[in-house]
Amino acid sequence: MATSNKGNKFISRVKSTPKSKTEGLFEAYLSQEAILFEYEPYGAEEKNPDYRFKKKGKIALAEIKEIEETPFQREANARLAVSSTAAFSLDPKELYDLLRRRIDNACKQLKAHQSEVDACIVILGQKDTGINDVTPDSIFYAMYGDIYLSIPIDPERGGAVGEATSELKVNGALRKNRMPAREMYSPHPYLSAVGVVEEFNGRSMYEQKFYNQLLKKHKPPTAKDCLRYLNEEWEKHQDKIPEMYRDPKKVYYRVRLIANPLSQKPLPRGLFNGRWDQVRYPRVVNQ
Repeated sequence: MATSNKGNKFISRVKSTPKSKTEGLFEAYLSQEAILFEYEPYGAEEKNPDYRFKKKGKIALAEIKEIEETPFQREANARLAVSSTAAFSLDPKELYDLLRRRIDNACKQLKAHQSEVDACIVILGQKDTGINDVTPDSIFYAMYGDIYLSIPIDPERGGAVGEATSELKVNGALRKNRMPAREMYSPHPYLSAVGVVEEFNGRSMYEQKFYNQLLKKHKPPTAKDCLRYLNEEWEKHQDKIPEMYRDPKKVYYRVRLIANPLSQKPLPRGLFNGRWDQVRYPRVVNQ
């Protein structure tokens, strides 16, 4: 059944439970782009992806997975409950592993119906509205492997014999090696992309652009530079904000995706091409 976000009470017609924040954002995005969609299109079937929609002749399935609390939030809340000045460190692998589990679980819903569509998408979100740890960067490492620093060492003298390079471990949700030839493959070959859906204010976006200009002009800016910028240049920048972005309460929606280059269902180029959408297409380099 085709529907839209208008008048939506955010209720699942199959599970009779409220929809998640991320599902609400995704529906708002689809409505903004004038894309008709079906929610839980396979009814009471055990494997029932959250959304099916069609754009430019391509049919796609999307499964939404949301994180209640990230490892950083959990650790921060625990430490702050003891002391307001507690310091701590956190291995980003904890977040990557959590995202990998969400991707794997989402794929269980998509796999059963992947042969019927042109693309399968996973959208990850974060229930808490505090510090946002679920970003395209964290999703990239969850998909393709933990980043580490590789330094060639002379085994006899013990010193470095070349420049350090950053590489990825083969432990991503979408990147494995098939032994013995170490052939790269994706354990979810039908998955086209993974990403996030975001709500943003256009005025804030332009203000960030102006702030970035200040950072480029003064590296780093001093307090005097900031005051001069505010007094002499800020008003000029206000006039440069497009009319559609001047309302500080008006919000827009965008999807930011990381494509799966190992997928047998490559992400169609026109599927997410909204005004503010971003899609990264990683390259596969065979060594």
